[in-house]
Amino acid sequence: MSACFGRDNTAGRSSRREEAEPEVNVAAQPRHLGCYDAARISTASIRLCLAFLLGCASVAVATTPGELVVAGPRPSYTDKTLSAVPNAAALRVRCWSPRLDDGFVPQGIALDGDRALVVAYRSADEKNAFGPSRVFAVDPSTGAVSASFALPEEFAHPGGLARDGATLYVVNFGTLLRVDLARSLASGRAVITGRRAVAKPMGPSFVTFHEDALWFGCFVREAAAAPRLYRVPIERIFGARNLPPLDPRDATHSLPLPVLAQGVAFDGRGRLWVSASLQKEGWLYQLALDDGRVLARHAMPAGIEGLVQAGADRLWSIGECGTRRWLSSPTFFPVIFEIDLAALKPERR
Repeated sequence: MSACFGRDNTAGRSSRREEAEPEVNVAAQPRHLGCYDAARISTASIRLCLAFLLGCASVAVATTPGELVVAGPRPSYTDKTLSAVPNAAALRVRCWSPRLDDGFVPQGIALDGDRALVVAYRSADEKNAFGPSRVFAVDPSTGAVSASFALPEEFAHPGGLARDGATLYVVNFGTLLRVDLARSLASGRAVITGRRAVAKPMGPSFVTFHEDALWFGCFVREAAAAPRLYRVPIERIFGARNLPPLDPRDATHSLPLPVLAQGVAFDGRGRLWVSASLQKEGWLYQLALDDGRVLARHAMPAGIEGLVQAGADRLWSIGECGTRRWLSSPTFFPVIFEIDLAALKPERR
């Protein structure tokens, strides 16, 4: 869960998810194995064939009812299987979130060629929303972590990240960081090339890069907080030293956000999407770019976090429910997954 608070927890969400959240009607997870004659093919043969297929494509395949073969190291702290989730037919599981056994809780995702970049903080305690944080480079076809780097100590609950070429932007409540991606991954520590404080009403809890600007906002629980998404050109963010914190006057555009927003991205067609979630529910909103009108809302896995563009009609995201910290969640979905926007079914409202 991306945070919109500092260590004193003076704004945004509490460090613990609320208990009394409404239940969600979820869609059944597809479990077919393909076309085969079950009477003639043994279970072992099926598993062997599936293993071969997994070596050729990064897909999640059902091997027995309720079981999915997911790329990467399976978490050893639980025997839970991935939950049935809403809009399952539009989702493609890629791999486990990185370093789950070590207690890392994913918050944001970006893409760099064929690899995914995941930012996460380390905490196995449901009451503790802070911990050492890292950015991981992950091969989604295998789940392997090829490199990672540590973020500054004060980045104890990073909310999201966005990539622009060789530059990576990472946000933590009250701060926006610019780092050299290649040098950071090579050294194991963030090579910082820019830093800017951000006024608390702006967050940031999440961020995306689009058309020479960063778009970011703050997670809030109540509509009365009037959350907004802000567009701030890169040229206004970094420059001379000792600049005052960014505030809404630095934005060239802003629009209202849904409550519980966790991530933001533009798809390849220029449409604006926002993820939102809590422990028992998740949503994906399509918003009008001019005034933030909700054009569509789709049910998503609970615990959905950041978003990133992956094509004209595709986004990638990552889930935090089922990590060590959120193992008590009714949803178990701590994976990187792809969203086929054309296959989504909107909620009936």
